[in-house]
Amino acid sequence: MNLIYCPIFGGMLNPVDEEGTTFFEETKSKINSLCSLGLNKKLYLDNKTVALSKKELQEQQEIQTNFTPVNNDDFVFSLMLHNTINKHFNRSDFKSDDLFAEIGMSKSQTSRKIKSLTGQTPNQLIQESRLQSALNKMSQNQKTIAEIAYQSGFNSPTYFTRLFRKKFGISPTEFVTQLT
Repeated sequence: MNLIYCPIFGGMLNPVDEEGTTFFEETKSKINSLCSLGLNKKLYLDNKTVALSKKELQEQQEIQTNFTPVNNDDFVFSLMLHNTINKHFNRSDFKSDDLFAEIGMSKSQTSRKIKSLTGQTPNQLIQESRLQSALNKMSQNQKTIAEIAYQSGFNSPTYFTRLFRKKFGISPTEFVTQLT
């Protein structure tokens, strides 16, 4: 397999496919032309390529900001929190006090820990889980909005609709209509 020296990338390149085995002649010719254009460390790109690269860079930065390294204790706490909320969020009487009791920590300690890990209060986290569940159910089911609201732990379809619109920018009915 041929290696290509490219001063832009500062070394030898070995263009390969997804499996890492087959050499792309087209890629080789494109890289050679980029290298010949870029000997002065400048690349000349069309507007579509620039827009695409900016979009790709923005998506990569968003992905990178979505990951936060946590220590082992925080990871275990996050798993326990996630499992507890997923086990009980569909109960309309499940409140943050129930979450604190299930986790076995004080209200203030649990609230601080949840806020530091998620950026949300315990009530916001429960509400977010309910909304995400409702969103998933609407994508998969043929049930009414009211049935989905009750199954997701909301006491009132009206309250559910208000929160859904606030979170996603459209009503649940509009969302279901867009799916069909």
